[in-house]
Amino acid sequence: MNNGKKVKLWIILPMLLLLMEACVFPLTATSNEIKIKQNQPPTVSIINLEKKGIYFRNSRFLPALRILIFGYITIKATATDDIGIKQVEFYVDGELRNISTKPHSCESYMWTWNERIWIRSHHTIKVIAVDNESLTTEDTCKVIIHNFPIFHPFYP
Repeated sequence: MNNGKKVKLWIILPMLLLLMEACVFPLTATSNEIKIKQNQPPTVSIINLEKKGIYFRNSRFLPALRILIFGYITIKATATDDIGIKQVEFYVDGELRNISTKPHSCESYMWTWNERIWIRSHHTIKVIAVDNESLTTEDTCKVIIHNFPIFHPFYP
């Protein structure tokens, strides 16, 4: 009968030590050991205009020294964040053109740029990703667009 009490004590004592180690000792950690996870800014990247080339009606068909666009172009960007993306904003020359709040296929955000331009013109496309705590990151690219009004009815 005495042996039964000793066995129970030897079983209970290690369990109490484990419980103390798990629950009590972490509370006595030094300030260097406590790390608070902070929100990181999102990442964003323009994915369809990353290669220099000639784009015709949304397709890259020749390499070039610059990005040349003939007709419309769908600007695609990927955005990721540790707590989630609130929205992705698309700018042309600093002017807000579109806000996308939900990703399309392959977790990319999209906007189709289709406007009439009489002569070739240089533009800067900027994409800004905003996370759920309003931290932002941007990506830009410079393009030259040719979208003549004569051919505009042929563009969607």
